[in-house]
Amino acid sequence: MALVESYLADRHVEAPEQGLGCAIAAAGSEVPRQHQDVRRAVSRRIKELVGLVERQFPDWGKAPAHEKAMAIVAAMVGALMLARAVDDPQLSKAIRKSAREMIRAAAAA
Repeated sequence: MALVESYLADRHVEAPEQGLGCAIAAAGSEVPRQHQDVRRAVSRRIKELVGLVERQFPDWGKAPAHEKAMAIVAAMVGALMLARAVDDPQLSKAIRKSAREMIRAAAAA
């Protein structure tokens, strides 16, 4: 999936301050403490991202594709957060590689 490759690419991890990053991954842990309007906006963006992933599957619009898309988005965002958090570039790459492999397997299932 090209979307997953792009999301977990080096440039997406290394330059969040240049507007290349994902706001969900950058602020995800802070959102629960924000005003309801912020939470609503974040929820809308998450749903959009899930929808974008879901449309990559031939059975999109059906429950299995939607559930698979939610899991893939969760894995992508979590991997990006962890890859940015570590101070070891090799570990960052390994986290993203593992996530990509797991997502590929899930997408193929």
